[in-house]
Amino acid sequence: MQSGGETMWGVRGFSPGVAYTTSMTAKEALRERIDSLTEDEAAELLDRLEWESTAEETPTPEQVALLLAGEAEFEAGEFVDGEAFLPAHGLSREL
Repeated sequence: MQSGGETMWGVRGFSPGVAYTTSMTAKEALRERIDSLTEDEAAELLDRLEWESTAEETPTPEQVALLLAGEAEFEAGEFVDGEAFLPAHGLSREL
């Protein structure tokens, strides 16, 4: 999350660095922030909140199969060491 642009849930009106004061309840702080949103931003936030409250992160059978196959490969030693991979491809960990 970054201030000034993309913020909590990608909605501009929510800034991660701004805390509500002790003289304000959490609901009051939310109402204040919600009131500052455009209708489109409020709709996006509502969609995300509804998704978060109903989404279940259950992997599909295909995803489970891929995870198990990956674990088996790793246990068999079939993996690429990142420290060896990067220089072999002209890359480094430095930014």
